[in-house]
Amino acid sequence: MDDKGNWRLNSVMHFRPFPSERLGIVSDMTIDDLVLFSDPGLLEKVECAWTVVKKYSLMVDRTPDQAIQAVKEHLKTLPPEKILSEDDLDFAWLAELELQALSDSNSYLVKSMIFLQLVAFSEHAHKEIYKLVRPHGPSIPKRGAFGFIRDELKREAIWAEDSQSYKENFSDHLDPIRNNFAHGDWASLAANLQRLDLTQAFLAVAEHFCQIKANLARRGFDV
Repeated sequence: MDDKGNWRLNSVMHFRPFPSERLGIVSDMTIDDLVLFSDPGLLEKVECAWTVVKKYSLMVDRTPDQAIQAVKEHLKTLPPEKILSEDDLDFAWLAELELQALSDSNSYLVKSMIFLQLVAFSEHAHKEIYKLVRPHGPSIPKRGAFGFIRDELKREAIWAEDSQSYKENFSDHLDPIRNNFAHGDWASLAANLQRLDLTQAFLAVAEHFCQIKANLARRGFDV
């Protein structure tokens, strides 16, 4: 409740539309509009996984926001605090606790889980691309898999060199968020997440794989 007795109704969703110009028409897009590989195509299963990640991330992002807004809307129906009954006061207090719990969950768990899902997809996609390019190549090691795949795809002129956007919006966040989340270092995780823009992270990953797609196409792969 603010200093005037009104319940605040701020959105807590992490994704936002972004402008895109296609065929000379400027319009807003969402992460759901981002496409990596062709379907049908040699990497259509990766594109299917990408679709699932986008849909699930948007759903997870909406759910806490809808719950928070529902509680706040119900609180708006209560009379002014000075004339609340004892039962209404108890309900308002419990609702405030629920709002705090939902807000904390959204700040730590929801944003972390969405980002870590994006990380998992990225690693899966890189593995599938390596298998496509080097079907008879060495097995991917359990330790150091990312470095191994990167080096192998660089030798094949397939790897997309990390752009500034990719580093700032995705790769630089990867280890801090993954490690602090896994070890329950919530204070450090909160600081990491404040610097993370999920919309930009998805855009950076999409641009990375679209560059890989262009490199694959130049090699004759139907992707």
